[in-house]
Amino acid sequence: MDARHQEIARCLFRESNDALFIFDPRDHRVVDVNPAALRLTNFEKDAVCAMRLRDLFTSGVPEGLGRLAEAYRRTGYFHSREGYLLSRQSGGPIPVNVSVSRIHTTPNPLGLVVARDISERILAQEALRESEKRYRGLVETAKVVIFAVTAGGQIVSLNRAFEVVTGRPRGDWVGRPFAELIHPDDRGVAAEAFERTLRGEPSTPYELRLQSTSGESQVIEVLSASRQTLPDGVGVSGIARDVTERRRAEEALRRTEAMRRAKEAAEAADRAKSDFLGHISHEIRTPMTAILGFTELLLTDDRVKALPIDLLDHLQTIRQNGNHLLDLINDILDLTKIEVGKLRVSRSPCSPHRVVEDVASSMRPRAEAKGLSLDVELAPSVPGRVVTDPVRLRQILINLVSNAVKFTDAGGVRIRVHADAANGVAVPAVRFEVADTGIGLAPEEIGRLFEMFYTSDTRTTRESGAGLGLAISRRLAEMLGGRISVRSRRGDGSVFTLTLPVGDTAPAEPPGRAGDANGQDQAPPAPLAGRVLLAEDNESIRRYIAFRLRQSGAEVDVTTNGREAVDAALAARDEGRPFDWILMDVQMPVLDGYEATRQLRREGYQGPIIALTAYAIPGHREDCLRFGCDDHVSKPVNWDHLMEVLHSHRRTPVEASAVPTPAPVAGPRP
Repeated sequence: MDARHQEIARCLFRESNDALFIFDPRDHRVVDVNPAALRLTNFEKDAVCAMRLRDLFTSGVPEGLGRLAEAYRRTGYFHSREGYLLSRQSGGPIPVNVSVSRIHTTPNPLGLVVARDISERILAQEALRESEKRYRGLVETAKVVIFAVTAGGQIVSLNRAFEVVTGRPRGDWVGRPFAELIHPDDRGVAAEAFERTLRGEPSTPYELRLQSTSGESQVIEVLSASRQTLPDGVGVSGIARDVTERRRAEEALRRTEAMRRAKEAAEAADRAKSDFLGHISHEIRTPMTAILGFTELLLTDDRVKALPIDLLDHLQTIRQNGNHLLDLINDILDLTKIEVGKLRVSRSPCSPHRVVEDVASSMRPRAEAKGLSLDVELAPSVPGRVVTDPVRLRQILINLVSNAVKFTDAGGVRIRVHADAANGVAVPAVRFEVADTGIGLAPEEIGRLFEMFYTSDTRTTRESGAGLGLAISRRLAEMLGGRISVRSRRGDGSVFTLTLPVGDTAPAEPPGRAGDANGQDQAPPAPLAGRVLLAEDNESIRRYIAFRLRQSGAEVDVTTNGREAVDAALAARDEGRPFDWILMDVQMPVLDGYEATRQLRREGYQGPIIALTAYAIPGHREDCLRFGCDDHVSKPVNWDHLMEVLHSHRRTPVEASAVPTPAPVAGPRP
């Protein structure tokens, strides 16, 4: 070797970044090392040259050094093997890649070990293995489904969440087409999204329904998907989550919201219906007050009683049809109150004997006008006192008896009352039966009898109705905890039965005691001594009420609007002659009754103010009281009720003996 080649060899030996160890093949003793070997081992050169290869290198592979020596002996070559550690003076051994080759020197060849530090690569590999381990752990413990699919659509891998979400073993699905998991109606969406992802287009979340063996759809949302290089080529991997419960909750929320909107619409419709019926009621009740009132005055006037019988019959017809129209209005309003939940029932002690006798007394003239009998049969076992709503009980019985009279042309109607010992409930009950000898009912009619606005074939009877009485009666009976049933056959009459729980009972009272339907003694109303201010804008009603008040002994002043009423009431108070009562119509021009009452109360007016109103919508009485009225009377005016209200709100008691005898009243005047 010439000098130049020797110089190059020395430079390569000296400048190499790998650790070079020259050793004697005979005993493997190190004879020389390069600077990189000294830097790597931290040994001094003399120390290294005193070592053998086994002092510097160890192997995790059995007989690793022996195989290295055997390779050198046989071929003179051992290339790039890992699994060896190089000892160092400090810091512990480091992993190295080892190559061995023979150097043909004279007189004897030498060996060369090239050791390359692979510590960083080993650390990187370890970090990669740890990272892969963590990744696999994350994938396996993730709550979302992580999947990989080949370009051909076969499933490559699925994590454990797939089994949790779908309830299916993932091993059964690896290698199968992904499309088999998808609901047939959603496979087109899945295919389009898959093709876009394969083309490298950005993925946006989308939902798919999975095939289900239970019949319930399971919805997953593919959150993200991307094109990936898989072991067998290009494919798609992605992440999906189960959104079934969220979709169900959202659907339930949508249904709830729809129900809320429907409820609000229904409530608005109910309010509109109530307002409409209230206004219609007002417009009808206002003239009905004058029609019925003046008809009653004519029928009680001695001069009218002397008229020919046909003229009196005309007046009776006016009163009868007026009352029928009023009953119809009341039925419609009751039905409206029931539907909007504003009709209330109350329970108090009352006498069933007197309720039934009152019903019979009020309906007997109508029955006798058709030539029918109306009898009452009270069993001895019926208690003398029960606890129920006497007003609603009377209303139900009036409807049942009226219906019986209406559809009976010959014979009669009988009201039978029994204590019901077999009612099937623990509380006492009374059974009221209304039996007639009328036209009877066919089976198909019985099935529809309690429907609103249902009437039987009007060709079979001369009378007709709106078909509300029985519907309202059944609802009232249910509100009282009872029930109504019917037995009938065409041509053989009908029996309507009201079975009513009646709470606490008491023995019957001795017969012969006069009383009202509620078991309270009645007495003729006392003369009405005092001053009344009547505020009413309708001239006919004003004339009628003023006339009846004067007939009853009162001194009456009239006004036609709320402003006049306020001025008159305050003036009378300031003069020391306050009115004993104010009858205040609530709907008047200039100033309505509500505002007039409110202004009077603001001015400190303490006298009783009774609201007169033709409105009958639920809550109207409460409105009157809230504005400052002491009580409320509906139109058409029930005169006995008005007298009771006025007597119950007297400013100062007046002894009956001190009441002057009223002067004869010739007729209505404003």
